[in-house]
Amino acid sequence: MLSRHDIWRSAVPFASSAFQQLLEPLDRRILNRIVARHDGDRGVGTGPNAWTCVRHLRTMLFAQFAGLNSLREIEQGLSAHPGGLYHLDLRLPRRSTLSDAQAHRPAAVFRDICQILIGQVSRAVRQQGKELIQLIDASPILLRDPRFGWAEADPHVRGPKLHVG
Repeated sequence: MLSRHDIWRSAVPFASSAFQQLLEPLDRRILNRIVARHDGDRGVGTGPNAWTCVRHLRTMLFAQFAGLNSLREIEQGLSAHPGGLYHLDLRLPRRSTLSDAQAHRPAAVFRDICQILIGQVSRAVRQQGKELIQLIDASPILLRDPRFGWAEADPHVRGPKLHVG
């Protein structure tokens, strides 16, 4: 005798979402090797609720593609699609989990993943990419000395900005 779950599964075929199709270039084996190389999952535990680098990456890609700007928006955006989390191997993160992951996860994991993906795209896209990805950080250099009177011109910065790409 078939259960309700079996009947539902046979009646509704699985169709991947647009977001799942965007994630297709992310090869799970390559991601796992990169994470292991940088010990990116240290201290996050194991099992279905562990907040792994791969889950972190998928969550941040979701936020980027959806145009979300804060941890609160990410939390609310993912909670609006609870059924899709299972198929993406995600769980609903809390803002504190996202904040801790952002602060303590090794950035080298994401750098290496980015380099792998850039290597997979065509030469034309890589040339255009130089124009698309330029500014990573713009940190102000505070100058609080009477010799730097010109720095008072902008009350928000009070000095030059260091742009690191």
